[in-house]
Amino acid sequence: MILILEHTLDFLPIPSKTLELHESIGDGAFGTVYRATWLTRNHIVAVKKLHLIHWNKKAKIEFFKELSFIDILRSPHIVNFYGACIETDNFALVMEYMSLGSLYKMLHDDNVDLVWALRFSIALQTAKCINCLHTFQPSILHRDIKSANFLLERAYEGYTVKVCDFGLAETRIETSRQTTPNVSLIGTLQWSAPEILRLEKHTDKSDVYSLGIVYWELATNEIPYGGRQIEVVHGFVRSGDRLQIPETTPPNFSALIQECWAHNPNDRPCCSRLIEVIKGCIKNQSNFIFVDVLKK
Repeated sequence: MILILEHTLDFLPIPSKTLELHESIGDGAFGTVYRATWLTRNHIVAVKKLHLIHWNKKAKIEFFKELSFIDILRSPHIVNFYGACIETDNFALVMEYMSLGSLYKMLHDDNVDLVWALRFSIALQTAKCINCLHTFQPSILHRDIKSANFLLERAYEGYTVKVCDFGLAETRIETSRQTTPNVSLIGTLQWSAPEILRLEKHTDKSDVYSLGIVYWELATNEIPYGGRQIEVVHGFVRSGDRLQIPETTPPNFSALIQECWAHNPNDRPCCSRLIEVIKGCIKNQSNFIFVDVLKK
């Protein structure tokens, strides 16, 4: 559940001199992320320095408006936003630091081989993350769901998963306009739904499609469309073709992935349905383990 802090009127401006940057922990079209120390609070944080070069008045207004909005969102499923550095030529977001980094890093860089119980736990939490956004009033669309935008921290016998990089659609568009030649497509191609590739309206079901690709990553430990040319991926997805799901994937989870990336957005489940099905997968997994133990 998201809590609205009604007494919060604005986000906290954080002077850059109070932030001691350490190593880079992530880089993308939107900005570079650093592990940092917030000196005035003696607290380890993540600082995302934006790649924006020029700011006109309209862009600044939209940026501040979006920051003020995400500042009032509080949920155990969302990476906490602490404030922002808004000095000239030095715009940065100051956020909660998640020590294990992204799900993408875990699956593809660290090559962590997860047992299915942990895969289901992560899948369930990602569904709860996006459901949290979708059920907010008014509904929040993430628009750029991918494994790199789910961050992890250690928890008892598992992981805590939180979502990041949402609520800054206008700022992301402006960043893309300044740094890339083609700004028509917002999001990351490998995780983008076919309707997004056709430059149609983004809906909650577009987010669900992207979750389906994340679930495929959990099932395979592979990068979606690894090594394929952008044009090939674009045509592949728009024509209705999909990635191959391993036969070793539990049937219920395999079926759920296919539902998520249905070509017609109306055929895709909502996040509450994802939560229900994944809970069923976890229950089936537990029953299987229990029966297996009895046989030994």
